[in-house]
Amino acid sequence: MGDSYLENPERLKGQPKRTLADYVERNGVLVPRRFDSLAEAKDSDLPIMVRSEHTQEYDGVSGLLRSEDLDEFSEITNEKELWNELLKEEKLKEEKGKTSFPSVYCAYNSLDVHTFFSEVSFSYWEKLGGVNRTVVADSSIARRYHIMSTGNEDTSVSYVILDNGEISPRSCMIEKNTVVLEEFRELVAIYEKVRTLNNFDANHCPIMEFQSFGGKHYFLQYHRTRDFQKADFQLEKEPEEDEVEALLVRGATTPAGSVCKITISYAEWELLKKYKEWQIPEREEGSFDFHNNLVFSEIMTRRRKLQVLETKALEGELMSIAVGHTRRSIFFKPEISVILQRKEQVYQLIPKEEWETSPKKARETGEDKQVLLRVISDGNKAYLKRMA
Repeated sequence: MGDSYLENPERLKGQPKRTLADYVERNGVLVPRRFDSLAEAKDSDLPIMVRSEHTQEYDGVSGLLRSEDLDEFSEITNEKELWNELLKEEKLKEEKGKTSFPSVYCAYNSLDVHTFFSEVSFSYWEKLGGVNRTVVADSSIARRYHIMSTGNEDTSVSYVILDNGEISPRSCMIEKNTVVLEEFRELVAIYEKVRTLNNFDANHCPIMEFQSFGGKHYFLQYHRTRDFQKADFQLEKEPEEDEVEALLVRGATTPAGSVCKITISYAEWELLKKYKEWQIPEREEGSFDFHNNLVFSEIMTRRRKLQVLETKALEGELMSIAVGHTRRSIFFKPEISVILQRKEQVYQLIPKEEWETSPKKARETGEDKQVLLRVISDGNKAYLKRMA
């Protein structure tokens, strides 16, 4: 069965967070209390989070707009004034010609920025304490889940991979409190309950956000990534001398692998072009994403076959994925994503001298600098090889 909201985006009512919260709550899933108006939210005397809403947030860019604590705007009682205040910073950037990510998004999608802002709304939610959890089903290995946690003063950050109900040794847990395995199993059960509701495509692997508070788990958001495609082979051979084994992989190829052009230097970035002036290709085979244009990354991740992330230490990269919208998109939205060891593995594929000269060449030619890599992945491990 397909996705009801992709078939007809009007079903999201312009507020995907609120609409989906209402839907999953009707189907027996806990959701924080929501309020229909600013006045009702204030009258509750509860801590309130004002969450940004726009239809594109369901299947589009993550983190384009911010959500704010209502306490920051305690003097405002008029909803129009609150709307203006919440969008003021971005609108001022647009008026002054500074970088506003919503305006960059509009430029890439040929949208009128004023129309876009007029379509932005906000919903009012009870702000719960506890731990914020994000759950994503793996896109090629059945019964594998990626669970990311950020919390309060009692809990730090963690990235847990749950395989068949057990914590994988590749997990990275930096939690002050001991995390009970059963809590992760409960989260997965709720994730699957939501994932298989009639309005969603049960074969899809969404990013779902929850709040764990008072021993219960509350649904917060559903955001689309990739469909599940089971790996149909096992990569049993050892890597060849000129192959690099990734520290971690998500996604699988065929047994023959895939050969992809991977961008290592963007001409627009090296030429210091304004983000709005960047060209958005229909498809990009792969990238290292060495730039700071977050909207470009968010849009291109869905169009890529291979995403390469490089890091000094796997633990550090997993923490970045756990806490950041864009880094999470970069890892979960491409068809295949791999994490490589900075210098040691990256320089084996692309010599240091080539890395150091590629920005200059991109500036001189006005063209992106790319290399050809082959990736073979069974979803558990991946080998990469330089082809040209």
